[in-house]
Amino acid sequence: MRDYLEELLDQLQKAASDEDTISCEFAEDVEIRQEYVPTSEIMNLGYIAELLYSTKTAEVTYEVKKGDTWSQIAAKNDMTSAELLALNPGYNINKLQIGEVLTLSASVPYLTMTVVKQERYLDDVSYNIEYTDSADLYQGDYKVTSKGEYGKADVMAKATYVNGEETERTILSSVTLKEPVTEYRLRGTKVRPTWMPTGSFRWPTSGRISSYFGGRKSPGGIGSTNHKGTDIGRVGYTSPVYAAKAGTVIIAQRSSSYGNYVVISHGVGNTTLYAHMSSIKVSVGTYVKQGQTIGITGSTGHSTGPHLHFEVVENNVRINPLSHGAAPKKGYLTGYTLSGTSVGK
Repeated sequence: MRDYLEELLDQLQKAASDEDTISCEFAEDVEIRQEYVPTSEIMNLGYIAELLYSTKTAEVTYEVKKGDTWSQIAAKNDMTSAELLALNPGYNINKLQIGEVLTLSASVPYLTMTVVKQERYLDDVSYNIEYTDSADLYQGDYKVTSKGEYGKADVMAKATYVNGEETERTILSSVTLKEPVTEYRLRGTKVRPTWMPTGSFRWPTSGRISSYFGGRKSPGGIGSTNHKGTDIGRVGYTSPVYAAKAGTVIIAQRSSSYGNYVVISHGVGNTTLYAHMSSIKVSVGTYVKQGQTIGITGSTGHSTGPHLHFEVVENNVRINPLSHGAAPKKGYLTGYTLSGTSVGK
């Protein structure tokens, strides 16, 4: 019996390991010991194996932060508002208080596995952007005069995964194989007429669109088939993420699905969301300017590789940042300009 259980635990660890694994440990204190128990409590070996490979529903806590709403908290944790209320009876869902602690329900593996890996990969090196003022362009607009090019780097990193989700990544070394090429742009200084819409956006990072808004196949079996935003790939783990528009940070935290993410309110029911970042550089309540760095790209949360998931919300409705198949500078909403990245599959 003891030998079987030890082999079973060893198989669990091997299943979570590969050639890059440095360590693989159970977070719980797992101990095999001999005890006398009632016959009614004895489990057969097949049931024990099934149990250890299964998931369980566990209660976790969440502290309410500035800008949170009941529906947002529920959605971020893959719950309905009714399910969240059932776990927190008596709460006034319309008057959440900052600092309140809510009980959440989550499906987690029966045993928590922490895996540390040393990974080597080629990563893109972001290029610098230099601006020259131009009186021919309106304020908030710019034009690329010489396109930048990504460099390449040979990167060695140590990454920590808890139950398959990346929680930490430390760059151990990075050797540049190809230097990036600086991009040159004209930046508008001409005053925008009062009749012209001022809802101009900039792209939140440099890269290529890897997944469009709307229906799609689920990437890796973990992504939604109804994509609520636009994914920008070819960003690696070190590219800066910029505020698409000036506003106030209302969420800066981590969730199981979005990973490290930030939500910025731009007023009048308009927000933008930036997800799967490796790190966050702003805090709730911070006012950020358009183009200010708010985080670094990564692959946290439900993600199959480094990319930025970008959402635009107008009057509490997620909208498509791009008119699908249209020119990069033609926004889906009238007056919105989404520019500053290369668009391609």
